[in-house]
Amino acid sequence: LPPPINQILAPEVLVDFKNVNLHYSGKDILRNISWQVRKNEFWQISGPNGAGKSTLLDMIYGNNPKAYGTDLEIFGNRKGSGETIWELREKMGFFSPSMIDLFTRRNTVLEMLVSGMVDSVGLYQQPSGTQLRCAEEWLKILGCSRLSSQVFIELPETEKRLILIARAMIKHPPLLILDEPTAGLDAMGIEKLVYFVNSIAANSETSILYVSHRPEKELQPDAELRLVPSSEGSTGEVLRFQH
Repeated sequence: LPPPINQILAPEVLVDFKNVNLHYSGKDILRNISWQVRKNEFWQISGPNGAGKSTLLDMIYGNNPKAYGTDLEIFGNRKGSGETIWELREKMGFFSPSMIDLFTRRNTVLEMLVSGMVDSVGLYQQPSGTQLRCAEEWLKILGCSRLSSQVFIELPETEKRLILIARAMIKHPPLLILDEPTAGLDAMGIEKLVYFVNSIAANSETSILYVSHRPEKELQPDAELRLVPSSEGSTGEVLRFQH
């Protein structure tokens, strides 16, 4: 993968849940979740619909008020006591298929990639030569150099997702969160996307949280956090794999 233009520093433990419980409107969602994500780890987060996978992600990436007051540390700070949500997000990449609807301008694919370096929706300033070269390198890795000047919103669905995952990775954030990235894709699209994610995991120091409610046959995570529903909230089972 192309090296980062600027290195983003982060502690050894990126995410640390310590017996976290979560309740909504009298309903138990998560129960006694103890889980650590360390540098350069690739996690799959699994469980049936309604098990709390998206809630767990929202506690890490989002501005979920239920995360405050729990024993949850992100990048070494207890959630709500240190960095702002925007400072936290500077160290994270995020992709969910629903993001695609946010991009309505007629930006080119190259502009979309460069915009990931400045955290904007689209591009509003002239990129540097270094930024352009970095974006072009990512397109080569994707096998999408031919798409450089095409309008992003006119691409097929699989290519849109690959570009947005590359956009999320272009700064080499310490943490990359992928929320159901293959949902609704055909078999070939799933294969392309999973291959790219495996490649990111193997060739970068970014930790990956990959959320899916179904098995992803070719995915090669180091470990899995499996959310197991119960009437008292979902508990977490940790499985580690040998490759």
